[in-house]
Amino acid sequence: MRPRTSDTYCKANAAGRLMGILLSGVLTQRAGLQRCLWSSAVRLVACAALTFMLPTKPEVRRAMV
Repeated sequence: MRPRTSDTYCKANAAGRLMGILLSGVLTQRAGLQRCLWSSAVRLVACAALTFMLPTKPEVRRAMV
């Protein structure tokens, strides 16, 4: 039985959250809270930049699904 798309999404979301928690914890312990927050800000800007690169045309979105 093939996994549903929503199952895959939930697993990827949970894995991403876990990695973020572990990374921020390690970074806070090693470099301090200020560096951890700066790192978070840099990753947020990178995510925003990648979001703007996503296709916006409806026909492209339908082809991807």
